[in-house]
Amino acid sequence: MKLIAFEGPDRLGKTTQVKLCTDKLNQEGFFVEDFKIPWSGDPVSFDLITSYLKSGLVTEYPLIFQAAQMQNRLKFQEKILQAVSCDAIIVDRWSLSSAVYGKAQGIDANFYHPDLMEPDITFVFGGKPFFKEDQDALERNTPLQERVHELYSQVRGENIHHIDANQSVNAITDEICQMLRLSFFT
Repeated sequence: MKLIAFEGPDRLGKTTQVKLCTDKLNQEGFFVEDFKIPWSGDPVSFDLITSYLKSGLVTEYPLIFQAAQMQNRLKFQEKILQAVSCDAIIVDRWSLSSAVYGKAQGIDANFYHPDLMEPDITFVFGGKPFFKEDQDALERNTPLQERVHELYSQVRGENIHHIDANQSVNAITDEICQMLRLSFFT
């Protein structure tokens, strides 16, 4: 099973692409599942994360927020990643988002749990964010979002691919699915 992460700043179409790529790969005969992180299957961490985002406490207590994010990912890893039998799981955010948002809020990178599974491939979305009427506390924080965009643009690695999120929706889906087919499904 391959772990595929879609990462990047808020409002760049990651959730849309997770669904489109999952659907396309499944139509092509692969068995792919997708999940949005934070995962609702761990209600304690999920409820804390969503309440902090809605209330604005995320900016006052970023360390508690990031600890809840890490707990949520570890529970997802334990309950889902190690239990499913499919070709791939695509996650809408994983460990890189915690590292980038944490760093943008002044949290040391050594904070993150070493047992968290590394994705086999990560797609980092970049570009001008799309308008969204209902924004959470992190999305409304323009200086934080600017730092997050800058930090994501600096991310490099062998299994990291940057995606221009301002292309057409279909072009992005085709680009990602082509990379996945060449990397894992041939």
